[in-house]
Amino acid sequence: MKIRKAIAVMGRYILNPSIFPELEKIEKGTGGEYQLTDALRRLVTSEGICALELEGKRFDIGDKIGYVHAVLEMSLQREELRLPVLNYLSDMMERQEFK
Repeated sequence: MKIRKAIAVMGRYILNPSIFPELEKIEKGTGGEYQLTDALRRLVTSEGICALELEGKRFDIGDKIGYVHAVLEMSLQREELRLPVLNYLSDMMERQEFK
């Protein structure tokens, strides 16, 4: 199986009940937690997995600055939020404590 590093799992799954025995077989992974992706990797060989590849920008909202980037970019794309957000950012930059 070829793994493409530019592909990320976005956390939305529809799983068969066959995932449960695989979850019982895996060891704890990153951070001492059980990783669903480890069980899914085991299922690939016996059942296969279907996926949908989406296009667009991905934000890591599990990271603080990634979350800020997502909120700012999404708010700037919304007509009713764009001007108020830009005004707020401009006001922040004009205040002495942010210079």
